[in-house]
Order: sequence, then structure tokens, then C-alpha cells
Amino acid sequence: MKHDGHRSALPGRSCLFLLLLVLAGFCGGGAWAHSPGDVCGVDGNAVTYLGRVREWSPAIEFQRVRVAGMKDVFAASRAQRVDFPQAGAQLQFFYVRPQDDSGDGPMLVGCLHYTDAQGRSRTSSQEFDSEGGEQPVIAAMLTAKLSKGQGNTLLLILKWESELSAIGTEGYLYRIQAFGMTEGQAQGGSSGWNERTDLEQKIDNLGGFDGTREGKQVTYPYKDKESLIRRLRALGYMK
Repeated sequence: MKHDGHRSALPGRSCLFLLLLVLAGFCGGGAWAHSPGDVCGVDGNAVTYLGRVREWSPAIEFQRVRVAGMKDVFAASRAQRVDFPQAGAQLQFFYVRPQDDSGDGPMLVGCLHYTDAQGRSRTSSQEFDSEGGEQPVIAAMLTAKLSKGQGNTLLLILKWESELSAIGTEGYLYRIQAFGMTEGQAQGGSSGWNERTDLEQKIDNLGGFDGTREGKQVTYPYKDKESLIRRLRALGYMK
């Protein structure tokens, strides 16, 4: 870095003041009006469903929604039964808009509702961020009891639209995310579903691209549930 030998026009106290302002904005909640925990804690009676959005997810039906007291929540799935972290759990997803012009796209929030080993109702949230301002889309979802010590596992194939016409790139970024709660984590009901990045790396080396990249056609091999199951079998996690 070049220096011209001149001092900054701002005195030291002004620099410190600006830094404190930046930190205050960062700690004050940033782009999001409601945390994933807030969203997952909403009463079901506060959600009004306004009609199906067909094109968003081939795996899960989403609808436009209005949520009392949460104008930033604009779409949701219906709660559905899943066998994660244990049989009989309910899983629901919400899309949440950022509250400012930060450039972030909508965030996807997953909400798991289940009963722990002591019979207590628990809720655990997980957020999925936008990429390049594009919201994450669930291309496929799978729950399975995997071998090699993995146990009950929830796997999501996520994709984000990507278009950079200046360099001849158009298609989707893909990533498989795998989650597996231990019994202790499930009893805690804490935020986060215990992502298993070691398993993700073995499946697809943490993601890929499908479409045209810099003028060349490329294909991502795990775009649906069937191809994911074949991959898990090839790795010895499923029979």
C-alpha cells in the first residue's frame, strides 16, 4: 500500500467516534429485524397463508404469507413431519427480507419442533443465507439414518441463481448441507442443527455449479434426491 506522507484529515477522536458508530450498527442487529429464533417462535395462528408460489422450490411448497408483527416474513411452507432429530418432528421454513439496503437477499429460516427424551417440547432454528443477493432455494430434502456413526441425518440440496453476463456465466450454485443432532443437543433446543461439514465435503466437496460458467457448460451431479441417495450409497452411508 502506498503512503503519501500526509496525515489523515480526520483527528484521532473522530476516527474513534466513527469506529464506535460502525460497531454500534453491527451489534444493533444489522440487516435483520427478527432473528431466526424470533421467527421460529411465532404462533401458528399469527400466520395467514395467501396463496402458493409455484416456482420457488421443487421439493417443498411455499406460500406467500402475512405474519402478525413481522412484516419482514413474506413466505412460508406448511409444517411437515420429518424423522429428524427423531420420529414425529415437525419442520417448517420461512423466508425473511432484510430490513435495509445492505444488498443482502432474503434469508431462509428452518424451524424444527420436536419432543425431547424427557417429553418437553423443543424448537431449534437454522438460517440459510443468500448468495450474491439471491435467496436460497430448496431443490431436495432427505432424512435418513446413515451408517458410519452418522445416525439420523437431515440433508438439504440448496441452490442459488447466479448470473454474471459480463463473464458468460449463468446457472445455479449448488450446495448440500447435512445436519445431525446428538441427544444432548436435541434436549437443549438451541439454535443451529449441528451442521456436519465433514460429511458435506465427502459428498460434493462443499458445492458446485450447474449451467454456463465463463462460456463453458458445466453440470452439477447431485441436483435431486435420487442422485443424492446414489451418492450416499456409493460412499457407504446407505444400503
